Amino acid sequence: MRVDLCDVQGNILRPYAMQEARFVFVQFDHGAAGRAWLAGLVDQVTTAIHDSGIAPHKLKLELTESLLAEGIEVTVAKMASLKAMGVTLSLDDFGMGYSSLSYLKRFPFDALKIDREFVRDVASDPDDRALVTAAIRMGKGLGLSVVAEGVETEQQLEQLRKMHCAYAQGYHLSRPVEAPQFETLIGTGRSWAA
Repeated sequence: MRVDLCDVQGNILRPYAMQEARFVFVQFDHGAAGRAWLAGLVDQVTTAIHDSGIAPHKLKLELTESLLAEGIEVTVAKMASLKAMGVTLSLDDFGMGYSSLSYLKRFPFDALKIDREFVRDVASDPDDRALVTAAIRMGKGLGLSVVAEGVETEQQLEQLRKMHCAYAQGYHLSRPVEAPQFETLIGTGRSWAA
């Protein structure tokens, strides 16, 4: 289930914990609201986990590069605290910011999400294939899970399989769904091997 930043503050995690949701993904926006909330990130996530009763390992936080650009040392410390609690951290929209490589080295990410801009023509454009291949190899070399975003066709999915990308998300696999439909979808065991 995917919820936004405001939902976490509004204590909406409780129903997901009660439903024993497998995972709750939280995406942070790029603007001032996201940066403002980042200042109290650890306290607010700790409170949300405590109040909702959700297991920390079920909470997946996706952060964009632009959100991380300010106060790097403080942000690294906050992310380390979240990881110590068991929260999973992903770098979203990889490749669209200015300092992707330094972020991968400095921040304690668990996953790297390749931006849809590079995935869109991966089946037909050799340059996109080269960039996605490099991102996959680099992510794996750093011990990160790698997710291709924006997969909308079987051709893209097949190319990503050939490139040994273990995870994908996009409309070809599923449109966004509510928690009950998500649980049903997960229960089908639909998967693909890289």
